[in-house]
Formats: sequence, structure tokens, C-alpha cells
Amino acid sequence: MLLLSKACTLFAQDSNILIGLDNPAHGITSKINIPGYTGGYSRGYSFTNEDLSIPFISFGVSGSVLNGKSTMNYGFIGSSLGNPFMSFSPNGNIGIGTTTNPYKLNINGPAMVNGAIISSVNNAIGGVLELKNPFKTANTASSTWRVYNMGGNYGNSLQFWAYSDLSCENGGLCANRFTLMDNGNVGIGSFNPTGALEIMRLSSYGDEKGALKIKSTAADQFVYFSYLDAFNSGSIQAIKPGVGAQNLLLNAQGGNIGIGTTNPTEKLAVNGNVRAKEIKVETVNWPDYVFDQDYKILGLQELDAYIRVNKHLPDMPSAKEAELNGIELGEMNKLLLKKVEELTLHLIEKDKALVETQKKVIQLTEAQQKSALIETIIFKRLAEVEKALKR
Repeated sequence: MLLLSKACTLFAQDSNILIGLDNPAHGITSKINIPGYTGGYSRGYSFTNEDLSIPFISFGVSGSVLNGKSTMNYGFIGSSLGNPFMSFSPNGNIGIGTTTNPYKLNINGPAMVNGAIISSVNNAIGGVLELKNPFKTANTASSTWRVYNMGGNYGNSLQFWAYSDLSCENGGLCANRFTLMDNGNVGIGSFNPTGALEIMRLSSYGDEKGALKIKSTAADQFVYFSYLDAFNSGSIQAIKPGVGAQNLLLNAQGGNIGIGTTNPTEKLAVNGNVRAKEIKVETVNWPDYVFDQDYKILGLQELDAYIRVNKHLPDMPSAKEAELNGIELGEMNKLLLKKVEELTLHLIEKDKALVETQKKVIQLTEAQQKSALIETIIFKRLAEVEKALKR
């Protein structure tokens, strides 16, 4: 009681120190009252050892004074008035290891939490975890990463977004990089994936949207699975130095497939050689009609006249047409079979004519042989007659 009475008596001598239970209402009040002074200040209470050589802990306030009018920068707790451990800003923000407190809690250094860290925000953006790196200053660099627990138009999901120092409104980096939907769908560059895995991005190799890159251990050898906006097509590209891109495209509009070409106009277009053990072509109107009785076939003289003028067989494409448009295997096989069947009919007719000619030759030969035999007999008879007359 004696020490307390002496302390109360001592503080009572300074009008800037107020102690009381009713006035001030909080027990002890210390005024920052430096008449005529302009500059910074730190005021507070310290606990030390017996000779003041070892500071134990201090708590107080730091700020500035302009012509005797004081303002507060932050309150603090520390080992001394000049070494704050914890700071308290006028707006209620708290700092640990820092006196600059832009957020409700600011920690300058490693921290360990024995329990959950919970960010709970009741809106479409939801709770946020933010990771910053001031070293990354380029507009294309992600100086800030944020992880959101989103909802609403963003879809019920956990999303990772990247930001540069330049704001979204001013053209800075501001993009979704990874999404994990509540239903298990995963999006890379897509904030609301509707498939189990959805990839959407702009590739450095052009306008490939949704490029999935599989790379070998060799330098610059890889495969792209992507969507090409310029060709409205899905694409598989194999890349190797010195060889270039080898493409396989699936056109989204007609379903055409292109190998080695970016503009397939047929269901399958191949810019190069094709090797297969067997190719089956379905076709109709197979040319057995050539053997119908009423089928009109060009005579050989008519065919000769046509070839002399057109330099190719009737119904067949010219060399120029084949080079320009290519040939259809099914149609060409039908035409070739048609020509073979027409040739067969010509051969049959020629064979018939040859058989008739051979018959006539045989008949003529037999007639000539008979004539020769008769002639021989006649000459023999004449010789015998002539001999008999001479007797």
C-alpha cells in the first residue's frame, strides 16, 4: 500500500499522467503533450532489470507532432520503445514484425499455425488465400497469386488466379490458371470446365486453343494436342527440330480429317503417301451393265477416232483433270473395270470373227486339197490315155 501510494503521489505531480477508476475511465491515461514541438515521438511504458541494462518488454505509441499537436502512427509492444514486436494501426490493423499494416493481420517473417486458417466470405468470390512476390515486377509476371473458393457465375469451384502489379483495368495480367470444380471437373485456363479435364489457353506457337504439350527428354521435341481457331479444327502436332510440324486435324464443322494438311476438304485428306495391307472402298452401280444385251459399245473405229482427238479413253479423266482434282479410288476402279469389260467384249467379238475366219480357211484348204487331188487324178488319167494312144 505504501508503494502504491507513493506511485500515485508521483504520477499525480504530472498533469499528463492521469490515474483513476472514474476519470479516466480506463485506469491510466498518458497524454502526448509536447508544446511547440514538431517531429516524431515514441512514448510508453517499459519493464527492465534492476539497473535498466536489459529491457524486458515495452508497450506504447509512436507518431508525430506538429506545433505541439500530436498524432498516432501505431501502437506497439516490443523489447524497447525502438524495437516493436507487434504494432497496432489506428484503423485496427495489426502487424507482427512490421509497423506497415495494410491488412487486418500483417506478419513479416515465417509463421506457424497449430490449427486451421479460415477465410470465410459470403459472396460469389468467396474466401481468398493470397501469395505475393515483390521480386516479380514485369507486367507478364504473376507477382500475386490468389486462391478463391468461388460460386455464382464462376461455378462452385476452387480457382487459382494470377495477377501482375499492373491492375486488370489497366491491361495487367489478370487470368484464371487452374480450376477444380466441386463436382470433380478440372480446368486449366478455364474457370468453369464442363468436362473432366478442360484446357483453354493461347499457345506461343500460334492460335492453338487448349494446347496440351507432351515433351520428350530431347530438346524441343514434343506433341501438341490443341484446337486451331484459324482452321476450326482440333489438332495433333508432332514437333521436331529440322523437320517442322507434322499435323493431324479434325475439322469441327464437317468432321473432315487431315494428315499433313490444314485444309481437309474430304472426310480423310492425306498430303503424302499411304501404306496399307488392304483398303476397302464401298461403291454402287458396279459396271456389270456392260454385259447387258442393250448396252451400246463403241466400235474400234469410233474408239480410234475419239482417242486421236481427246488423247484418252472415253469416260476417263484427262491427265490435266487427274493432276488438278486427283482421282477417286472407287470411281476409278469402276471405270477401269468398265473399260476391261468393254475390251473383253471386243476380244470376244474378235475371237468369234477369228474362229469364223479359221473355219473358212480350213474349208478353203480342204477344198484346195480336194481340187489338187482331183487335178492329180486327172493328170494321171490323161497320161495313161496319152500313153495308150501312142501304142
